[in-house]
Amino acid sequence: MSNPNPDSVIMNAVKQIAPTGTRLATLGNPVVIENEFALSQGRFPALHIEADRQKYMPCSTDVFDGTAKFLITYLDRWDQATVSIDTIRQNVKADLEMIMENLMANSSLAVQGEATAVSISQYQLSPYRGELDSTTVQGMVLLKRTLTITVNVLPFDV
Repeated sequence: MSNPNPDSVIMNAVKQIAPTGTRLATLGNPVVIENEFALSQGRFPALHIEADRQKYMPCSTDVFDGTAKFLITYLDRWDQATVSIDTIRQNVKADLEMIMENLMANSSLAVQGEATAVSISQYQLSPYRGELDSTTVQGMVLLKRTLTITVNVLPFDV
């Protein structure tokens, strides 16, 4: 048997758990998984989730466990903003802090009672100032800030 919870399963769990109670969720704005093109078609603010480095180690001759990092990037438009950049930064900060709280409260990433991970062992939030990005979506200037999480994956048989 291979890993029953590959990165796609974990990212879908994050997608369901993370935005609860955020401004992003209230607006019904998109949360996309590894699809920057979808960002260009949607509304902002938006959340983009992608897999980063993964590391798996043997626990015994046929059981593995490991860690996987995921980037949860919050993006909002700066080029068409009707508010100050500081207001955008505060909105992004508030939502990312809520997302982090949601994940901390459900660090096994359980969806419908089914855990998709052992736990989240680390949360790393990029600086408050975020970065202005004009390359992710052609023709748009986005303010983006990233929450990186390290997930301890469930052990699995091979």
